[in-house]
Amino acid sequence: MLDNHTEIFGNLCNFTDRFNELKIYSKELAKIIEDETLKYVSDKEQYDIKTEEFDRKFHFVNDTFKRNLRTSIIVSLVTIMENEFHQFCNMMKRINNISIKHNTFKGTILEQFKIYINDVIDLRFELSKNNWKLINEIIELRNCIVHHDSNLEDWYGRKFAKIEVIRNLSQAIPSIIIDEKSSNIILDDGSCNECITVVQSFFDNLYKHTLLLYPKSNSTSNIFNEK
Repeated sequence: MLDNHTEIFGNLCNFTDRFNELKIYSKELAKIIEDETLKYVSDKEQYDIKTEEFDRKFHFVNDTFKRNLRTSIIVSLVTIMENEFHQFCNMMKRINNISIKHNTFKGTILEQFKIYINDVIDLRFELSKNNWKLINEIIELRNCIVHHDSNLEDWYGRKFAKIEVIRNLSQAIPSIIIDEKSSNIILDDGSCNECITVVQSFFDNLYKHTLLLYPKSNSTSNIFNEK
């Protein structure tokens, strides 16, 4: 059976692998967007495409195509993040031999996680110093993407419930833009990578803190010291 330190470090490695894959995916999508944009500009010059036809095609690439690819990154990011909260709580339950499960408590996985690490296992991890507010806001960004098609308010006046949360996120990460005329959220260049960095930093710090609480002599978990 693995000792506690090794199990924690193993979970960190699994999480890091998933995040590295997401960063590669994000990088590849950025390259696809760039290539497609250049392709349409080249086509217009080469084939003298009429302006109206070009504008329609370019709108697809510069708006619909780009938006769908970038929102897919945010959805994937939050899926990984929420799963990791579940994994972390289950790991701590086993390590500490606790009968209480995190999903015993009501609320979202974020609320369950917060209660579990603070009140059940007393992890003493300071959420407020580790971008907890931004983590919550990124999840609400995903919610707006999935349930409101990236609109803070639609054509019929249906408003997203957490508009101010999205506005706060836009101020913290300026590449997440709110088009005030259309009430649409625009994920500009770099927005996805900034969100990825916030989430990865949170979990890196969480695992680093937890590894220190469960030390092991001749530890192999020097991943943080090598940065």
